[in-house]
Amino acid sequence: YDITSPQILSYTFDLNTGTFVFTFDEPVNPTTLQPHQLTVQNASNIIIAQTYLVGFGTPSEVVPSIVIHMTVFLADLIAIKAAGGLAMSVSTTYISATSSFVRDVSPAYKNTGNPLRAILNVTALQASNFTQDITPPS
Repeated sequence: YDITSPQILSYTFDLNTGTFVFTFDEPVNPTTLQPHQLTVQNASNIIIAQTYLVGFGTPSEVVPSIVIHMTVFLADLIAIKAAGGLAMSVSTTYISATSSFVRDVSPAYKNTGNPLRAILNVTALQASNFTQDITPPS
């Protein structure tokens, strides 16, 4: 039985489209994705960070994968852009996530998959790549 929780190895964020691309160490089930369990921070430690708790988003994938694309809803994207100082470059783009953010495909954990290895808000994970917002306001 697989009793190991999946972990996010890296991620990118595209501020134009509001899309995160997460790479995991094992396949995860995109139907278990809970975007409201993800927080965007501008520093690795919440004590000094500006933060935004994502409300809603949708995964592009429908089958388990080690790479999951998640696009946040427009209201969340606008709020992240309006925050100022948050997600403006790789150096200001970090995430923390609870164990409920996503599950793997193992049936060993209550037939729902193992929960994510949480990313604590005091040791948030920095983006590996970042695409700036180049879309002019309409």
